[in-house]
Amino acid sequence: MLLTFRSCFATGACALAAALAGPTALGADPQIKVLSISPSPAPIPALRHRLLLLESERTPGDAAPIYLRLTGEVPAENLRDLREKPLAWLALPLDLFPTAQARKFVDEWRPKLLQIEYGARRETCEWNYTLPEERERVIEIGLPEIQTMRTWVRLVALKARVEIAEHHNEEAARTIETGLSFSRHVGNGPFLINAMVGVASAQVMLDQVDELLSQPDAPNLYWSLTALPHPLVGMRKALANEYKMCEWILPEMTDLGQARTGAEWASRLAKFQGRIHKLAAVYNYNPVKITTQTGKPANIREWVLPEEAREYVKARNNKTDGLNDDQIILMFFAGKYHELYDNVYKSSYLPFPEAERFYHQGAEELNAVKKGPLGLLAHLIASVEDGHRAEAVLDRKVAALRVVEALRLHAAVGGRLPNSLGDVKVVPIPTDPVSGKPFDYRLTGDSATLASPMPKGQEQFGLSYRITLRK
Repeated sequence: MLLTFRSCFATGACALAAALAGPTALGADPQIKVLSISPSPAPIPALRHRLLLLESERTPGDAAPIYLRLTGEVPAENLRDLREKPLAWLALPLDLFPTAQARKFVDEWRPKLLQIEYGARRETCEWNYTLPEERERVIEIGLPEIQTMRTWVRLVALKARVEIAEHHNEEAARTIETGLSFSRHVGNGPFLINAMVGVASAQVMLDQVDELLSQPDAPNLYWSLTALPHPLVGMRKALANEYKMCEWILPEMTDLGQARTGAEWASRLAKFQGRIHKLAAVYNYNPVKITTQTGKPANIREWVLPEEAREYVKARNNKTDGLNDDQIILMFFAGKYHELYDNVYKSSYLPFPEAERFYHQGAEELNAVKKGPLGLLAHLIASVEDGHRAEAVLDRKVAALRVVEALRLHAAVGGRLPNSLGDVKVVPIPTDPVSGKPFDYRLTGDSATLASPMPKGQEQFGLSYRITLRK
């Protein structure tokens, strides 16, 4: 079956939920990750174990062709093992992890892992979808490689876990570096699904950092985590394309100031109406007035009256003299589209904690039009808030790991966990990128909790650590 842009987005949202929440049910509290850590000073040099290559160290060239060739000539049975075994082994606690069996599996895939490492060190990753040629049919662009990339990142994560279990910390840090670079490449595509899968992939790799920091001889990665870019996997490129999506698939809403004859405006409006009906059929979407009671397409003048459209356009353009009625109706739809989309997308340019109330306002406006002739435009808008939240949740994971490493630095000086994060003076303590507030830290006896709770209905995206210090 052809994976379209929108069906892939839904898959990506589910992939993100699975990556961030694991087996946690929707609405349930997050799983508590238990970390037993050892006091550890910063390594010398401080950035000895980088988790992402410097741009100056990258190899010239494009990584995408390397990644796209990975599945070539691999038997279907082997690909099935690749999908299933790493997923199952990564879910096991480290004390139940079959290290010898996993090592054998990883070694069998060594040629592919080397290819991923070569690609991850390339300067660019351009997926080169046929977006420029197929903008009007963007929802038909297939993205079959998206799920495949998730499979490959699990193999990289499995390699890191094997190296951690074997106490090869240097190798594990380098493998995590490869996986994070690969994840950023995956997230560099033009669609929101690309960015969402990139976030989920990076989360899988950061889960291996949890395991690494729990080892008795683990190096302190505070400064390496601090050096990671913010955001680690960004949404802006994808959201910029999402914003233009309706104009691409409904091009009659653009270039409305050009002089045209009445016949030309009538033809343009008829094409617009035809595209709306086709989209409604694709998405099985039938808002009020789009079709008649008999199921036949309604005339666009039954969706919105020319007088209503003219009043709207006049209020924003100050005049409508000399404008054709068909032109006015198109200007009405284009104007409403920009208002609705701007009131959602503007929030994505704020830090996530500052954006939430504006997202709520935008959502209320979308809901208000979903039953009318503008409903399809509201239906087509991407889940901008979910993408923005995913970006922040991934950065929160990095920030939380920085806090854990700060605790190890503090313990290397004072011999114990601090009573509060304010007691940590050796390095700065980051705030929570999701809430914009300090992490919730509490010391009870010999163990501490580090948490970032989420609002009701989003509990599964919360973060919770229970931390003990080895003596």
